[in-house]
Amino acid sequence: MCSAKPADRQKYHPAVIVSVDHKPQVQHRYQVYFDSADSHSTQYADTDAVIISPDQKAMLLALRDADSDPADFPSDAFMDEPDPATYRQARLSPNWRQWHKAIQSEIDGILQPDRADPVTAFPPGSTVLPSKFVFKLKKLTDGSLDKFKARCTTRGDMDRTFYEEAETFAPTPQLTTFRLLLALCLTHRLMPYHYDVSRAFLQALIPEDERYYVRFPKGYVHPLGYVGAYMKKALYGHRTSGRLWSETAHRFMTDRYPTLSRSTYDECLYIGWIDGQLFIVLIYVDDFIVACADERSRARFHTDIMSTFQATYSGVLNQFLQLKVDVQTETLPTGESYPTKIELSHERSITNLCAKFSIDTDKQPPRSPMTEGLSLPIPPPDAIDRDYTLAMAIDPTTPQLTAFCDSDHAGDTATRNSVSGYCLYFHGMLIDWWSKKQKSCTALHSTEAEYVAMSEACTSAPAIYNTLTEFFPSAEPITINVDNSAVQTLVTQRALSTKLKHIAVRYHAVRNWCQGPLTKFTPVWIPTDDNQADIFTKALPTTKHGVPIIDKFTARLLDIKDRGVKLKEKLRAAEAQKLHAQQQQLPQQQRQHEIVLASLQRQNLIG
Repeated sequence: MCSAKPADRQKYHPAVIVSVDHKPQVQHRYQVYFDSADSHSTQYADTDAVIISPDQKAMLLALRDADSDPADFPSDAFMDEPDPATYRQARLSPNWRQWHKAIQSEIDGILQPDRADPVTAFPPGSTVLPSKFVFKLKKLTDGSLDKFKARCTTRGDMDRTFYEEAETFAPTPQLTTFRLLLALCLTHRLMPYHYDVSRAFLQALIPEDERYYVRFPKGYVHPLGYVGAYMKKALYGHRTSGRLWSETAHRFMTDRYPTLSRSTYDECLYIGWIDGQLFIVLIYVDDFIVACADERSRARFHTDIMSTFQATYSGVLNQFLQLKVDVQTETLPTGESYPTKIELSHERSITNLCAKFSIDTDKQPPRSPMTEGLSLPIPPPDAIDRDYTLAMAIDPTTPQLTAFCDSDHAGDTATRNSVSGYCLYFHGMLIDWWSKKQKSCTALHSTEAEYVAMSEACTSAPAIYNTLTEFFPSAEPITINVDNSAVQTLVTQRALSTKLKHIAVRYHAVRNWCQGPLTKFTPVWIPTDDNQADIFTKALPTTKHGVPIIDKFTARLLDIKDRGVKLKEKLRAAEAQKLHAQQQQLPQQQRQHEIVLASLQRQNLIG
């Protein structure tokens, strides 16, 4: 970006464009400065740059020459633009009118009598924390506008108070737990519902000895002259706010629903029975995901949460974080609905991630897995069906928990480390997976790499197994599939092979999990073609053994089910053939027995 010298700066009210760079990305970069007419912008800051599109250039030039205020922007029309990083950038945004409404709504929410006391001056010697606005243009999963959100947060990094870890820790559930919740909804016919608590942290009470003063963000002027507030309830950004809100939500659950138990392995998950019906609640910061089969239980929860917090009810779950949730249902004769299939679309999260790292998916569509020998950049193919959806449908014929683990051998050409891959299914529904490098060891042979991969997989799967056994004691051991028969033998035999004694001790825990009284895993050998974790360890060809690998991975349930049916049919046919042969052999045996008896009788007569 061009930089103007201080002597060359021109002062306009409230802004002036002093330098322009033309970028090949069809965007122009403008450096914007404020003059002394802005009461909070007496100094020029070269770091406050605004990224705007060419359509905004004429508007800013007119604003510069017209000597007008940013609040007098001509239209409320929504213009898609990057989120402002500072209050200054929000004032110069073409969406300033909407941002201004969001800011005022946020400040009004903070200054409610039970949350904070506004102040016009801070007491001498008091601890005052600065704050800032965090602007976010909230969108729905389809990309349409949801709302303009301005969050006033404290600068927690400026607080010099020492806090213990227990005073700042706040649990947050993993996405694996969320997918497990959806899987339980399908297995127990529960409908998932979504509640969103508005300004959740501002509903958590701060102990009197921990309260603090907050100064309003730089640039913001309150109409009544308030410069800050004395906080009675938690504010976003403070290091203790997460813990205070977590304790508030936990008290709500224990006071209103004593029959629900908090999971030991994921403190945001509550499972229990209400009026004989299974009831599950998952808390993700300010989102409450409620799963139940009885409408009366949901109506009771609805009344309780609405009377306790300021919450929004979204109905049946259709969005969680950046995931689009599609719940397909069927209706019983009684009029109650239950889910039969749930689809999770990752399209928005993937496209946002590509945009963040400047990956043009239109010119270079991702092909995953990549074709062997394919050179980069990837040429645009004639047609690619991009499917970012994870479909979940119960398959009762499969084991309750089925894990797959795999590893390549020395796949990293720089360090010669191997890559482990793992995926976990719950009744045929994929709920957990990962792919990572074996950083702590360099495998000498493929069996060692597979052994380490199986050990790492066995450290991830027990979290789900323990959660299930905590509430459903009849949970079955995990069937872990591996395509290396030597590994299956090593983890089940009593003696440790001398060829594996150099492996770190931490990897031998898998032997205790696969044998003994505390068995959690049942190792099973499968062919490489059926190992679903193979896709997480290496770049596979588009087709493998004549079958599209993506179709093979996504249609794993159907494929394995067909294989299982064929195997069962073969076993039944073999048993029937064996029985038929035995029935045919029986008369012959009887005939031979009669012949022998007659022979013995003749011998006795002769004797």
